[in-house]
Amino acid sequence: IFANDYQLWMKYEADGVQRLNKVVRGIFYRHIPFSKQVRDKVAKTPAFAEIHNRFINIRNRKYTEIENRYKKYLNALGSLPDPLRENLEFFRV
Repeated sequence: IFANDYQLWMKYEADGVQRLNKVVRGIFYRHIPFSKQVRDKVAKTPAFAEIHNRFINIRNRKYTEIENRYKKYLNALGSLPDPLRENLEFFRV
């Protein structure tokens, strides 16, 4: 079932064509998000608007949490080590 739903997710939902139910769409959007360009495109459709807003809020909260946690790892120049910086950039929306 997962493979079929994932195929529908990548093939149709990325183009804004609804083939999945609301529950599956929410789970996939949260755990298997599209690229930023696709997310911005589908966020304009009513089926994705609420899910997208929730996704943005969760990502911003996580970004702030990680940013505060990483402050103690800043070097003298005020920059983070590369692995930490890349992880922090992943959560930037």
